[in-house]
Amino acid sequence: MKNTKKNHLLYAPGAAGALPEELCDRRSLTLFAGGLFLLVTLTAQESVTMLCILLALGALLTAALLRKRPIAPRLGLLFLAVTLYVLWAGISCFRSPYPVLALKEFAKILAGFLLFLLIIFTAGSGKNAGRNAISAVSAVSALFSFLSIDLVSTHWFSGAFRAIVETFTQDYSVNSGLETGTRINSLLADGNTFASVTGLGVLLALGLALSSQGRERAFHTVCLFLSALGFVLAFSLGAMGFIAVAFVLFLLVMPKGERLPAAVLMVETLAVTMLGVLAVYISVFDGTKQFSLVPLLAALAGSAGLAGLDRLLSQRICTALSRHKALSLGVAGALVLCGAVYGILAFQLTGPASLAPGEVLNRAANLSAGAYTLSAKSSGNAAVRVTCQNETDLILHTSTVLYDGVSDGATFTVPVGTEAVWFAVSLPEGGTVEQLSYTGTEDGSLKLHYRLLPGFMANRLQGLWANQNSVQRTEFWRDGLRIWEKSPLLGEGLGAVEAGLYSVARFEYQSRYVHNHYVQTLADAGVIGLALFAGVLASSFWTALAGRKRGAPLAPALFAATGFAALQALNQAAFSLSSFLSLMFCIWAGIAVHCTQTAPEQAKVPAMETAVAADTKTKKPTSKPNAGNMQPFPAKGWTARKALLLSALAITTIWSGLLLNHLRADNDMMFGQGTVFQRLDSAIGSDPFSRQDATQAYIYYSAQSDDEAIQNQAGLYASTYTRPGNTDPDYLAEYFFDNHIPQGAFTALSRHLAFNRARTGAWQYALTLLAEQDDGTPEFRELSLGIAAQLQEANHYLLQPVTLYGRAQTYLDSLK
Repeated sequence: MKNTKKNHLLYAPGAAGALPEELCDRRSLTLFAGGLFLLVTLTAQESVTMLCILLALGALLTAALLRKRPIAPRLGLLFLAVTLYVLWAGISCFRSPYPVLALKEFAKILAGFLLFLLIIFTAGSGKNAGRNAISAVSAVSALFSFLSIDLVSTHWFSGAFRAIVETFTQDYSVNSGLETGTRINSLLADGNTFASVTGLGVLLALGLALSSQGRERAFHTVCLFLSALGFVLAFSLGAMGFIAVAFVLFLLVMPKGERLPAAVLMVETLAVTMLGVLAVYISVFDGTKQFSLVPLLAALAGSAGLAGLDRLLSQRICTALSRHKALSLGVAGALVLCGAVYGILAFQLTGPASLAPGEVLNRAANLSAGAYTLSAKSSGNAAVRVTCQNETDLILHTSTVLYDGVSDGATFTVPVGTEAVWFAVSLPEGGTVEQLSYTGTEDGSLKLHYRLLPGFMANRLQGLWANQNSVQRTEFWRDGLRIWEKSPLLGEGLGAVEAGLYSVARFEYQSRYVHNHYVQTLADAGVIGLALFAGVLASSFWTALAGRKRGAPLAPALFAATGFAALQALNQAAFSLSSFLSLMFCIWAGIAVHCTQTAPEQAKVPAMETAVAADTKTKKPTSKPNAGNMQPFPAKGWTARKALLLSALAITTIWSGLLLNHLRADNDMMFGQGTVFQRLDSAIGSDPFSRQDATQAYIYYSAQSDDEAIQNQAGLYASTYTRPGNTDPDYLAEYFFDNHIPQGAFTALSRHLAFNRARTGAWQYALTLLAEQDDGTPEFRELSLGIAAQLQEANHYLLQPVTLYGRAQTYLDSLK
């Protein structure tokens, strides 16, 4: 008899409030994955606020319609940790001196939390509960990878995607998708973020494929390949190390009898992926081709190849290895040995490098201080530019030129304190560089062409012992800790790094994040915020492990994905970016749903089944069966969970109102009725997020009005306004100068400069303003000398002294 039962994405409660077993049928998965992809895409800066409002309404409506759902097991430790983390992040918005920046950061967290709630409310029950949500995350990762590969290929699919989303956001508009010769930076415009997203996809798709059969397994295998291909092409060194750890965690948490199939699928995926990587590298990584079918064909062929390989060979390989344990151990040892030998040979087997006209080959060496002489063998007259970097250079991304000219016979001296020496080799007419060796304090030769490594890998591995990005990130972390020290317990509020970076940095750079989410959380939300974030991760690990003991098939993949994310948080800003953060909230929801189901009852032997059947004829059932084999919760426990659920819904309701009010205030300031000052006054009084900016605007525009009441009100605002700006001009200082209050102007300007200590533009602006306002009085000169002394103090702190020019420098010289 044909089974006509259908599985739906949103399940309505049955007569007993029970939920059917959740399965990954094509219709529901397509709807879920498509919806999630759309939501993740629209969590861009321009559209996230309105998206949050719509998601909040959807969450509240879903909670109302499905209020009798048996979701009590999901409202456990992880749900509590996530809710408290979101609550504290929302509170931190009101601590920020820049509430608008804080709101942008919190809107991404809120959008993820609302996705979390929707999955909690709508997921089915049973051992496959939450599978749709987890499959959707895997599919979204694969789709981002596919579109990013097409972005350096035909632009057919990525172009259509851009045309659609540009209606809502420009986040995906200006991006070539490729860092020439190095890696793809993807549709997300950042290779490290792309590696974070696809890394999650790899781990989840692996778990999904291993726990499914037939067409569903083939689908997940395709997702596995696409995510793996994108992950390797992103070539994030940190992410590669972290995913290796995640694979170990995956195998450790897997039941013993299932580790062999997992290891076989991992090896197959690696082999097919590297073939795809090679095809993409050869075809487009030189950056000369605007259109190429090869990467797209590699993605399609690799997907079909891995699915076919898994279907035809995986089971046979596992059967053969499981029958001969010695063979299994031998194969595992051989693979490890081959990997180790390949790694060693890849760095040792080198040869001559062929260079095209104008091409530059960059190689690095770790040389001790002293004098050196180069000797070169090449088909032409090879040129070389030798530079060195010390620790300060690595932080600032600067270098010192030691030599620039003909390579053969070149001499240079490496200074004390040098961390890395770089050689940029070129042949003007093209040709082959056979050898480039050095003699002096040390003797050796540069490794030119790595025979066993693709060029983009070899290029990325140069100077690995003194990687300037890694060294610079340690300085970012120090800056985050300096911001945190201002308010250790509570933090400076969301957006604190973007707002206050110039006040603590030792050199000028722009960044919203410190590339370490633990430090970022300390700066934004203090020790309390970090404890709550760590609590989310810890409860995710604990719940996934508990799910593994209950027999949840996806628990190992969820555990490994959480481990990967926790490691990525050490040196990436992924948790601050909407694409990754939204997926992580979905994974946390998947853990809360999937890993809290009780294990199904053990199968009974025939004799026992007969006895039970006979017994049921004489006894009436005492209770109704529980959906998903879940045990009923005591009334006291359900009361606590109900309070937790109501708290989460209260957060949703309150923040929906705050966001709507903020949108209203913004609209009223631009298009509302009344004069500009009336609209600004209204925003100051009604919207906490617009208050500071509206106050500053009121002070600025007051110079254009002759109304005495407006002038008086502006004076009141100016006397109490103390927030320093992180951009120029300083409206408060200019207001005081215009109103002949020099002491107030210098106080405001000094505060402005302290907040922008590392920014050259702020000092240039300030000294130029003083030159324009100088009235020649001794009092003015004395106050200006205080600003000059502040500049001198800043230069002692900065790695690079502030360099002025024009009228600003002339005025500074006149004060000496």
